[in-house]
Amino acid sequence: MKFRNLIFICIVTFFTMTTNAQDYIDIFKVNYASILNAGYENSDATTNINILDASLTYPLKVNERFAIISGIDYVQHGVEVVPNGDNINLNTITLKAGVNIKHNEKWSGTYVFLPKIAS
Repeated sequence: MKFRNLIFICIVTFFTMTTNAQDYIDIFKVNYASILNAGYENSDATTNINILDASLTYPLKVNERFAIISGIDYVQHGVEVVPNGDNINLNTITLKAGVNIKHNEKWSGTYVFLPKIAS
């Protein structure tokens, strides 16, 4: 391993141990975006892309050291895949199932299982 890489790893490790993270989560959030006149590769044709993203997260505190995390994410992209073709929707659903464990005063871990279904 090069000396520069070792220095970089030491600096990143130091900052991750000394910084604080947010102490809240977004229970429910919705985002919508529209991209107008997006171009195709090797073509002068354009399309509009619509993106809908909704997320629900429900944490359940069991005790001071243990919490259960559950929820669902839904993403929909509306787009013409080929120039002058039909507008189709690409959908994904991701389930959230996991736990947050406080191991001791300094260490905690969040372990999440994220199965995804796409169509």
